[in-house]
This record gives sequence, structure tokens and C-alpha cells, in this order.
Amino acid sequence: MYSIGEISKLVKISPDTLRYYDEIQLLNPDYINPSNNYRFYTEEQVKELLYIMELKDCGFNLEEIKKILKLSDGSKIEKLFEKKKADL
Repeated sequence: MYSIGEISKLVKISPDTLRYYDEIQLLNPDYINPSNNYRFYTEEQVKELLYIMELKDCGFNLEEIKKILKLSDGSKIEKLFEKKKADL
């Protein structure tokens, strides 16, 4: 399990950005310590964060990224990438 501070160092994103992603429910913690409210994330969630960063680099905004993360159909995701590429 990783804390926000640890993830911030690993992926070079500010803790405030990670907290914002949590606030808008783009990245939800796996565990919240009830005594100090620290949030912890799994290795799989860190990988998802890296995917989110890649999507941002491709020009997707956070609302678009939320929709993409909900998709499981690879062809639909591919179509979104094609559309984004055409818009650029």
C-alpha cells in the first residue's frame, strides 16, 4: 500500500493533485485509516494513475478520462483515441 506522499514521489505529481483526483473520485483510496484519515492506494491503483497521466498527455481532460476508465471495451477506447487524434 502506498500513501499519497509516496505516490507523489514515485510518479512526480504533487500531493495536492492526487488529493484533487481523490476529491473528484478519479482515484479512490483502497483504505482510509480511521484514526488519522490517511489514504492508501494499492499497486494496481498506482498503475491506474500512470494510465491517467498518459491519457492527460494525449490531451484528454479529466471528465473524458473518467468516462474512459469506466469503459471495458477496447474498441470503444480505440475510437476515442482516434477521435482525439483527429481533433489535434
